[in-house]
Amino acid sequence: MLVSICEECYKKIVAKKTLPSFPCQGHDMPIKEYFKLFQMYLVALGESIDTEKRNRLFITGLSKENRNEIGRLPFLGDRLQTDEGFIENTVLYLSSVEDYKNVIFGKRGDKKHN
Repeated sequence: MLVSICEECYKKIVAKKTLPSFPCQGHDMPIKEYFKLFQMYLVALGESIDTEKRNRLFITGLSKENRNEIGRLPFLGDRLQTDEGFIENTVLYLSSVEDYKNVIFGKRGDKKHN
C-alpha cells in the first residue's frame, strides 16, 4: 500500500537520511582537501547555518594535530570564530604550516631511494 507524504514530512524524515556524513580530516589529508569536503557538506546540508556554528563544525572535523595547532594561537579566540573569514584564514594558516613541515621534514609518504 502506497501512502502519500507531505513535503514537510518528507524534509523531516527522508531528506535527513540522505545527508552525507560529516567530513573529518584524516591524519594524512591536506587541509585544502578537507576544506573542499567541508564546503560540499555545507552545500548538501542546504540549510543556512550561522557563522559561529559553521566555524565550530569546521574545527570539530579537523585532525587532532590541526586542532592542537589552532589551540596554540592565543589570538584565535571565540571572538574570531564569529568572523566570516575565519575558515578561509584558518585554511591559509594551516596550509602554510603543512608546506613548512613538507619542506623541513619532507613530504609525507615519500620514500627515500638509494
